[in-house]
Amino acid sequence: MSKSSTRPEHPQISIWDACGEAKSAETNRWVKNEARLKEAATQLSFTKVENGKWEHECPHCGGIVILSIPHNSIEVRYRGPCCDAIPTIQQWLRDGGFA
Repeated sequence: MSKSSTRPEHPQISIWDACGEAKSAETNRWVKNEARLKEAATQLSFTKVENGKWEHECPHCGGIVILSIPHNSIEVRYRGPCCDAIPTIQQWLRDGGFA
């Protein structure tokens, strides 16, 4: 390769570095999201269960409300009866900048 070329001498290094940088950014996002999830779950009195999810049993309907981050915002799901507190929890998460 000539010295006047604008292409790097070893292009494969920068090409593969792009993957490493993307993985590093992905890991950083995951760590930040996990911290946000923990903060929200703790404030809402959720408990981290064996499978790593944050859950809370509604004292009124008995439904299990679950917090998770499938993408970049906290999602509220449930198991059992549909808990009427879910819209309120979702609004609280939005107001607090979690969702």
